[in-house]
Amino acid sequence: SLYIGKNNEYLLEIIPKYNVAQSEQYNKIAREIKSITGNSPGGLSGIMNEIVLLVKNDIYKICIFCLGVISLILFVIFKKPILVGITISPIILSLFFTLGILNLFNIDINVFSIAGFPLIIGIGIDGGIHLMHRLVTDTKTNYKLIITHTNSAIITTSITTILGFGSLGLINHPGMANLGLTVAIGVTPQINYYII
Repeated sequence: SLYIGKNNEYLLEIIPKYNVAQSEQYNKIAREIKSITGNSPGGLSGIMNEIVLLVKNDIYKICIFCLGVISLILFVIFKKPILVGITISPIILSLFFTLGILNLFNIDINVFSIAGFPLIIGIGIDGGIHLMHRLVTDTKTNYKLIITHTNSAIITTSITTILGFGSLGLINHPGMANLGLTVAIGVTPQINYYII
């Protein structure tokens, strides 16, 4: 009686052989179910895929909002648009790099990996702020020495971040694995920026 509705309709429970956490696999199964029954599938997989679709469309808005707020704060601190631009440029490059790599290797973007983009911005902006703040406030030390010392610290923290989040890519949970890989990919180009 648990599988029979009020209108004598049957509830059909399907256990797919595909990984429905991946949107392509879910969409394939959803199309097949709809073509046979006329109804869309329900359950957690359906809800999660709908959420991913909604959030995917807003990922650019999320990033632009984060960058806008950070730029405003940096302008209050440094008072010069050029300094804000130099400080925030590694983050913008990292975001483009991350989106390109995810698409290139067909890494599925899910709710967890989308959460990685604000993390890339939040983690990555630290290095730019530390370096710029040191250059602006420490006028007595040679700027080459400041860059050398500060960059080595930024590179070290970036490597530890990559190792920490990258290790999540080894676990069996696809969402957490994508989060770890997304953040690790996003922080990687920042190392090159500070080496230069």
